[in-house]
Amino acid sequence: MIARRVSALLLSLCLLDTALANNEGRNFQEWRFNVFLDDSKIGVHSFRIVASGDEVEVQIDADMSVKVLFFTAYEYQHSTRERWGGSCLTNIASRTRVNGKRFLVDGKLKDDGLLIYRETARTTERESLPDCVMTFAYWNPDFLQQNRLLNSQTGELVEVVVESLPAEVIDVRGSSVTADRYRVSAETLQIHLWYTAEGKWVALESELHGGRRLRYELI
Repeated sequence: MIARRVSALLLSLCLLDTALANNEGRNFQEWRFNVFLDDSKIGVHSFRIVASGDEVEVQIDADMSVKVLFFTAYEYQHSTRERWGGSCLTNIASRTRVNGKRFLVDGKLKDDGLLIYRETARTTERESLPDCVMTFAYWNPDFLQQNRLLNSQTGELVEVVVESLPAEVIDVRGSSVTADRYRVSAETLQIHLWYTAEGKWVALESELHGGRRLRYELI
């Protein structure tokens, strides 16, 4: 159960910081996060965003493992490349391994919607989704207005509920920050997210089965 929920949380986690650099009209952003299960570091999650006008390219890479005594109880590797036009996904290529099981997702925007190709060791499927779909793109606050999001690991469109919660003062890189708090629920998954008043993502946390906690810490 813990492995399943950790896997779900790592689908397309894209957490924003504030660094910006301009290069020939393109905005470039890059981040690395240490990922913790309770107080134990289990891996690193990195991503970069390159934006030019309304066009955005996103690269996400995650590598996690949970060890029990001298054995590896859980392994997760995830790599996603996304392209966006405004707040709509236009291309996606995702490759994931969870405890040796492989997941492949490819998608491209066509005239009649976003065509998604899904592949596992046992199944191959194609499906046409609406022409404006978002993944769990936490770097874009517009995702908070959605009631369905694309699971970048499985290629499935899932129902979500987003709730606004009272603001809190939290620790971010050793400093106290007042942040708006949201809860995103999808199936058995609940994620708590924090944003600054400027709309910048600063934290993520979720309670797992058995009271364990998953959290991301900005490096």
